[in-house]
Amino acid sequence: MGFYSFKCKKCSKSLLHPNKAINQWMAETSMVYVDSSVFEGRYDCYGTVHGDEESREVRWHPETYASVAASLYHTACYHLSGEPKYSGPSESADDQGHFFAPDSYDIPEPTDAESLATVVAFQAGDKP
Repeated sequence: MGFYSFKCKKCSKSLLHPNKAINQWMAETSMVYVDSSVFEGRYDCYGTVHGDEESREVRWHPETYASVAASLYHTACYHLSGEPKYSGPSESADDQGHFFAPDSYDIPEPTDAESLATVVAFQAGDKP
């Protein structure tokens, strides 16, 4: 299977491919497992999150393409939303984190609750 990605559980925007990402922060990923343990790293859009010292595969359901056993977040969204516990699978991203219009993800990295709300509300074509 080629590129595939998931929607962040907080903002519903894709986890982006790190070499394609308009905003590199959108490739930084937090995986929250069913037991609420967390693994952080950079998602590669081939199903793996690469941390500093290890990498972990994102398992996905073969029919729905949703994540299995992990809720996925952009790391900035995860920390700014209070580091939530596991909240179910993350949906598959239609754009696969790679195939999108140039202005689709022209979103500044959120740094506080107000800017996170802007990310959540952002639609392609909006001006940040």
